[in-house]
Amino acid sequence: MKRPFAPRGDLFIVPMLLCLVTAQAQNVNQKNRQEKCAGPVYTYQQVTLRARITQPLDIKITEDARAHDVHGRIVVEAVLCRTGRVTDLRVTESLPYGMTESALEAVRRITFTPAELNWHTVSQRQRFEFLINDSGTREITPGDADGRLVEAVNVIG
Repeated sequence: MKRPFAPRGDLFIVPMLLCLVTAQAQNVNQKNRQEKCAGPVYTYQQVTLRARITQPLDIKITEDARAHDVHGRIVVEAVLCRTGRVTDLRVTESLPYGMTESALEAVRRITFTPAELNWHTVSQRQRFEFLINDSGTREITPGDADGRLVEAVNVIG
């Protein structure tokens, strides 16, 4: 005598788990996917009016970095897209203990007015340098200073 087909409970759970894992992997990929700025990207020398950051950068020093007394520099290159979003992030110098991630998050949160070229908004490439626990000042040569613009001076004390 043949037994009628009775689905097992564990056979139903396996496909559901597979769907759940696939959905989580897609969410992680979407978070890690780098947003790109469409259209041409200009340097600050090529634009008529440079992009203006409308609020100060706020980088958080992580507890791990504080505990390990991390010193150094983080350099992030990004595009301040004409759409008002920060895109094309690239780290060229990093630090450990979550400091690079903190700097990336600070750059992602930037609000700015886009650059202009001939009265049209355009995208501008920008470099951000974060000095972490660096109390010393360093001198730059006149050749390195040539063509650079002082955008802000902070007097403390």
